[in-house]
Amino acid sequence: MADARPFRIDVTSERGPYSVIVAAGQHADPEMALAAAGLSGPYLVVSAPGIWKLHGEQWQGVAGPRGPVLISDGETFKTLATVGRLYEAFQLNALDRGATVVAL
Repeated sequence: MADARPFRIDVTSERGPYSVIVAAGQHADPEMALAAAGLSGPYLVVSAPGIWKLHGEQWQGVAGPRGPVLISDGETFKTLATVGRLYEAFQLNALDRGATVVAL
């Protein structure tokens, strides 16, 4: 098996830098894995319904009381309406640029 250690990709944008953390097998204790990566809440979890069905129980603490934003699989669901749902979730959860978005 390939090296499964988490790694960080630092991204620079015109609005400021941010990091993307890629890690396999971190679902056993996601809050500890996020903290070990230097990430803190508030969080927003974005997932597909099938993935959430498999791993949602472990990630519910990270997703919080409003739960995840579920986006169906496939390119046809990557629309402006989907982006609108994400923006609405950011607003409802009072998230700012310091929040952590977890793609599961």
